[in-house]
Amino acid sequence: MDKSKYIDRFIDVLKIRNLCDNSVDNYLSHLYSFLSFCESLNKVPEEIVSDELAKFISQGNCVSSMKQRKGTIRNLYEYCLGQGFKMMYLPNPKQDKYIADYLTPYELQKIFNSIKNP
Repeated sequence: MDKSKYIDRFIDVLKIRNLCDNSVDNYLSHLYSFLSFCESLNKVPEEIVSDELAKFISQGNCVSSMKQRKGTIRNLYEYCLGQGFKMMYLPNPKQDKYIADYLTPYELQKIFNSIKNP
């Protein structure tokens, strides 16, 4: 597989979007990973099916990484390969829910009471 043709097309798309250097670096890092993933399957990106795309996306370490991977391959398929339909039915990774840490009214009152007014 000639990776350079995919990389060159993708860089052209990123230039049009006028992204900052860090964003470009992140996109390219995920693109390199995706192209290596394709090579491991002995396929070119045009031959990859939705199940394989989902497998690549789910290899991210956390939800934000999975979203970045999905965004990268979405841009590749929509703007470079004209196969955006492959992304239509892939679900978006869901952000983990967490309970925010906060102080109880009693703890807040203790803090306020400990402040000396000059």
